[in-house]
Amino acid sequence: MKAWYRSEFEFTCGFCGVRMPAGSPLFAVTLSNVKHPRLRCATCAWEPQPPIIAVGLPVPVGLTHLDADGLERPGPAPMTPLRAALAALDYKAQASGS
Repeated sequence: MKAWYRSEFEFTCGFCGVRMPAGSPLFAVTLSNVKHPRLRCATCAWEPQPPIIAVGLPVPVGLTHLDADGLERPGPAPMTPLRAALAALDYKAQASGS
């Protein structure tokens, strides 16, 4: 998703590295698999700047996972410990089938 915003804070362009003051227009590119948007200044954006720009960036959507009860919980899924049956320590014995 691509959108124009007016910054509420000082930011650095993600393409050219220029420091932009608060209140300057910025171009935000949000990718579907990345949480935070890519920020570009007005000179690095590949779209023309519209006459009216909204103030503030959209809040990134956090990661969610399904709990053991089937409820959606915030945050990434908890890691499960690796069991000895899944990762045999003796690879020669596992390859021979014993």
